Amino acid sequence: MRKLLLVFILGSLLSCGRSSTDFSPKINWKVGETKNLTISVYAKEIHNSKILKDSTFTLHASIVVNEVKNDSYFVDFELKNPLVLLAKNYDKKIESKLKDFKTIKAKLKLGKQSLESCLVSEVQYTSSIVASKKVIIEMLNINTPEKLAEAEKAISSTEEELIKTKMILQIPDLLLKSYTINYSVQDTITTIDTTANPFDLEQFKQATRKTYVQNGKNETFTVVSETKYDFGAYKKQIENLKNKMLTEVAKDSTEKQVAQTTNLADAYFTNLAMVYDLDASDKIEIARSKSDNWPKHIVRYSMLSMENSDLNSKAIVKININIE
Repeated sequence: MRKLLLVFILGSLLSCGRSSTDFSPKINWKVGETKNLTISVYAKEIHNSKILKDSTFTLHASIVVNEVKNDSYFVDFELKNPLVLLAKNYDKKIESKLKDFKTIKAKLKLGKQSLESCLVSEVQYTSSIVASKKVIIEMLNINTPEKLAEAEKAISSTEEELIKTKMILQIPDLLLKSYTINYSVQDTITTIDTTANPFDLEQFKQATRKTYVQNGKNETFTVVSETKYDFGAYKKQIENLKNKMLTEVAKDSTEKQVAQTTNLADAYFTNLAMVYDLDASDKIEIARSKSDNWPKHIVRYSMLSMENSDLNSKAIVKININIE
């Protein structure tokens, strides 16, 4: 369930054509521009009525545009080190004692067309995280040795996630996502989201995105994009595929062969959606100013749930980014 929390989504247009008022802001950053970000993250995970996680934390970051090329931007991105934030649970004064490693710094390349980010040097990024973990563990061993075993386990787990998922890219990617959403000041736009697939299901195409604008006549307005999923329709689609296949097989097969094929089909077509009642939602709110190319505020809310007779699991993540 926790791995599914890292999945985020985009989409494409549906229905009767594009309104003449549709608009998607084109990214237009300038060399030397600097933005300071305040990032608040709320996460809650419930498993069979037991709360496994219920946490809120705040990180600070900055982004500086260093170079602009025809197809890309090169930026310096600096994020408060999550390992330090975690270590403070075991030694409240550790941050003040750290000379280095209070932040994670990385040089990023941002594609103007793809609107995706990548690390200029993955080796440098990984090395800085590993080095910061080493120093933090050494300091905890000196200051709070009685908590070291528990702290090292938690910090090592977070270190692994930071490296494996390239977590430092998630905030820049969310900034870039704000330039991908078409909106109309006057109308609601409904879209089929062809890439939205929070549970990584085969042949899943039942995601619909609705986009609208609040306070569109004001200097500062908010673009809202909501994605909803029809897992009931997906179940019917899979059942129809299976039944169609078995009907074709039955025409030229013995009863034994049909039974064997049915067992194989049941195994092949059984996935999360067939075993659990699934639910998910994703909502993004982007506050923009008509006089500024950068977004001013981004809020992202994601929910996933899985339920059957033995399991009731739900996860919620809310990310709030203020850009100044």
